Amino acid sequence: MVKKQVKTPQSSVVSRHSGRTKRGYSDLHEHLAALKKAGLLLTIDRPVDKDAELHPLVRWQYVGGIEEHERKAFLFSNVVDGRGRKYGFPVVVGAYAGNRAIYCIGMRAAPEQVQPKWDHAIANPVKPRIVTNAPCHLRKPASFAQWA
Repeated sequence: MVKKQVKTPQSSVVSRHSGRTKRGYSDLHEHLAALKKAGLLLTIDRPVDKDAELHPLVRWQYVGGIEEHERKAFLFSNVVDGRGRKYGFPVVVGAYAGNRAIYCIGMRAAPEQVQPKWDHAIANPVKPRIVTNAPCHLRKPASFAQWA
């Protein structure tokens, strides 16, 4: 599958797979890359306990007196639990609305354009497209207890 990069009118990059309809939005990887480029993503690679450290670290910026414009999104790449079990996936927190700049990147809009975009979206809902055969696969774990 060949991946192409397409520039949108908002000058942000949107991936497109050959033979598929162009998306009008960024996927999570593209969004995180945009946050990183803007200096709004902190990547934490050291082991972080999901129960005792992860949310307190993020919460600290909201109740610890950090100004709204200085807040960041967090990407934890090495998530563990109190018993040292490692989880096979990263965790991202605050990546959609950690501060106004993060929210605007997600909306691909300047602050003064956010409300008009919402007004337009509410007034012009997109009709859902029912997909009966998708190229993705859902992997069900044997037990959800492994993620508890």
